[in-house]
Order: sequence, then C-alpha cells, then structure tokens
Amino acid sequence: MKLIPELIRIQAALKVPKNRRNNFGNYAYRNASDILEAAKPLLVQENCLLVMGDEIVSFGEHLFLKATVHFICKEDVIENSAYAMLDTAKKGMDGAQITGSASSYARKTALCGLFLIDDGIDPDSLPPQTEQPRPTAQPQTPAVPRQYTAPVPPPPPVRK
Repeated sequence: MKLIPELIRIQAALKVPKNRRNNFGNYAYRNASDILEAAKPLLVQENCLLVMGDEIVSFGEHLFLKATVHFICKEDVIENSAYAMLDTAKKGMDGAQITGSASSYARKTALCGLFLIDDGIDPDSLPPQTEQPRPTAQPQTPAVPRQYTAPVPPPPPVRK
C-alpha cells in the first residue's frame, strides 16, 4: 500500500471530542456527523475528498449494513469498511429507522478506522452489569501509638 501523506497529516491533526451525552447510559460519545464536521476543514486544506456508501449484505441468516468510506486524494484512494447488524426486533422503530441507525453506527466505525480515532470501549456495546460493584479498598489509618497505663492494683482485702 502506498503512503498518502495527506491522510497522515489529517490523522495527526484531527481531534473529535466526545461532546454528546447519553444520560440513560451515563456516557459521552461522538457520532459520524461530529467526525465529518471536524474532518471537512482538514480535507479542504489537503485538497482531498471523502465519499461514503452503504450496502446491505447477508451472512447466514443475518443482514448487515456495510458502510464504506473512500478517501480520495490526487490519484490515490484508500477505503475502509465497517458493518452493523440490522436488528429488525427493535421496538418502536420502523424499517427506515433501523436501517438509518445501522448506517450511522457503521459509518462512524468506518470513519474512526480511517482516521485512527480511538473510540475506546463503548459502554453501549458492553453487556448489562450483573455483578454488584466491588467495594473499594479503604485506606488504612496509620497506627497511633497508645500511651502506656500501668495497671491499677486491686483494693486491699477488707479485715473484720
């Protein structure tokens, strides 16, 4: 594969903070639109282009949306793809919403791969918490030397 200096410069300069908040899951995140907005000025500066496309593919019984990002600069093209399963059992979502949600997720993942954006561990991809939180270790209190107290002798026996 040929090195593309423009892509390397964009990867080094691109910063996309997680400025969105999911209050239900209590985590911060970024989406594909955030990545594209941050990348556009760098693409213009480097005179490069991004083109994205989606297709539905099947693996066995399951349908996936495959998102592909094409980075085009001069005569060079690099592409990166990512997949998201089409979950038709989503309650409250019609087919277009399910497809759109899978497209957004797959595009974000493809963009993160192309631009080397570390997404870390997404809390929305983790299994639900079933364990109780582990107690944190309590810092030990330093031992304070106790003063020595001489034992008190018992009273003398009473004589009659």
